[in-house]
Amino acid sequence: MTPIERLRRTLLRLLGLCFVAITLVVAFRYPIYKLLQIPSSATYLTTLFGLLVLHLGLSSVKTASSTGNSPPKVKGWLPGNVDILWKLVQGERSEYCAATLRDWEQRYGPTYDMNILWGHQIVTSDPVNVKEILATNFSQFEKSRRLRDMLVNFLGDGIFTSDGDEWKNHRAIARPFFSRERVTDYEIFEKNTQRLIRRLLSESGAATSLNIQELYSQFTIDSIAEFLLGIELNTLDGKWSTTTNETGPFVKAFEELQSISMTRIRIGTNWPIFELFGDRSEKPAKVLNEYIEPIVEMSMRPEGRESENTRGTYLQYLVETVNNPKIVRDAVVSLLLAGRDTTASLLSFVTYCLAIHPEKATIIREEINSILSVSGRPPTAEDIKQMRYLRAFINETLRLFPPLPMNIRRANQDTTLTSPLSNHGPFFIKKNVSVTIASIMTQRSKAIWGEDAEEFKPERWLVSPNIAPSQQQADSPGIESEDSTPNAYLKNLTHVSNPYAFTPFNAGPRICLGQSFALSECAYTIIRLLQTFESFELDEAKQPLPIVDLVAAAPGSRFEREASEKCWPRASLTLYIEGGLWIKLRPNQPV
Repeated sequence: MTPIERLRRTLLRLLGLCFVAITLVVAFRYPIYKLLQIPSSATYLTTLFGLLVLHLGLSSVKTASSTGNSPPKVKGWLPGNVDILWKLVQGERSEYCAATLRDWEQRYGPTYDMNILWGHQIVTSDPVNVKEILATNFSQFEKSRRLRDMLVNFLGDGIFTSDGDEWKNHRAIARPFFSRERVTDYEIFEKNTQRLIRRLLSESGAATSLNIQELYSQFTIDSIAEFLLGIELNTLDGKWSTTTNETGPFVKAFEELQSISMTRIRIGTNWPIFELFGDRSEKPAKVLNEYIEPIVEMSMRPEGRESENTRGTYLQYLVETVNNPKIVRDAVVSLLLAGRDTTASLLSFVTYCLAIHPEKATIIREEINSILSVSGRPPTAEDIKQMRYLRAFINETLRLFPPLPMNIRRANQDTTLTSPLSNHGPFFIKKNVSVTIASIMTQRSKAIWGEDAEEFKPERWLVSPNIAPSQQQADSPGIESEDSTPNAYLKNLTHVSNPYAFTPFNAGPRICLGQSFALSECAYTIIRLLQTFESFELDEAKQPLPIVDLVAAAPGSRFEREASEKCWPRASLTLYIEGGLWIKLRPNQPV
């Protein structure tokens, strides 16, 4: 975008904001018919209205002359859809994750434009569009400088905010440290899992519930810090609360920055309007840097480079490769975010599903006992590979509760989205328009997954739902259907026939490097917990639920899952459970 175009867009937005602000003020003071009787007011309103119509008209002419239609626009009752913006901001604080977006999906279809402050903000849950954005038309969509500006104090120019050669360099440096050989070396998992278990045993009891989500956050940051940096943070050895232990301020700042980042992303380009009195991210970013920068500085000194703890780690390799403290800092924070929060989210929701589906937890326990013949033996990578029902259980958790519920890209050129699930596609997407990929909506869509889309059914991931997990071989080709075609059932599985309907770890060239690490850590931890505890019980009395009553707000079947949920899923940059996950644990009784 040229400087003149940028200035033009900024002035138009300011004009729109002035129009909205003054309109709101006068609307509450004067009836419109009296206001128009004042010559200066009538002239002002007419001029502003004319300019806005001209601007919107020019935009629509450009769109109409391009390939494809415009996505349907969400219709608010205030100019610039200010009420829609307010609903988004309020919904983040009071609703089930993406409830408002799902409501609009029901009204406008799987691809629509929120059209906030006259700026296009597209939301899509169509898996064909997801494939086009993340894979086939990858070069036409990017993270963009605007996203980087939103997250600069948090993630800087790390792997999640960079594009082009800079992104390729970040990925090339990190890739070797997530190789199969490294992620299946379970020594770090075992050490930290045993520390987690000791903590749980010391605090658990029949009448005592624990916030296990908080423990998982400590456990995963300990694991990823040791795995990538060679540093033992030992957050699990501190006090229960993240506000009182030694690393508490660091964790709190980390979480606050995520919340701020998500709010900015949802608001879009105009986020600075909501931070007129200062950048909200500066204070927590300062706390974060007070912990990270000394680690980086030490690693760059000669004695730090020769440290036995950091030898052979991602941190050492990064320092030797780039030798730039800013780049090292941004890379470290980005991978700490990925390694801590995605896995902590997955572990929390797997535990939640174990608690509310005890009959399925029993199946997993039987599978573990059948494969690990020695009671209490730590699993190997080959053991975990054979646990098909456990993997199905984890996949189903990922489907309903993806750690990354939404993703965002910006078109770097005029393009189109095929949008076959919409009635009016394909849709034209103008250059510099942002598109939010709502994975949580895609993965719960009945149009894609069938009428049971909102039900928790691990069996949908098995090669054949008619064969017990213990009887299915790792290389099982599936069952034969009535047409006697091998793999016919397998080909009909949604995640096989349409792989972009299931993207909990992103997809395409930017697919999460740490996916195998997260899945391995989750499976290993759950196995060790099920070997130690005989039951997981949800303490519903301590679980806060969404402030908005979805049953009353949207009667009918639109929100089946949300209305019956026993916890409150919310999103920062990753999905988490508001108020924590309160679980009562009962240890196994000695035989």
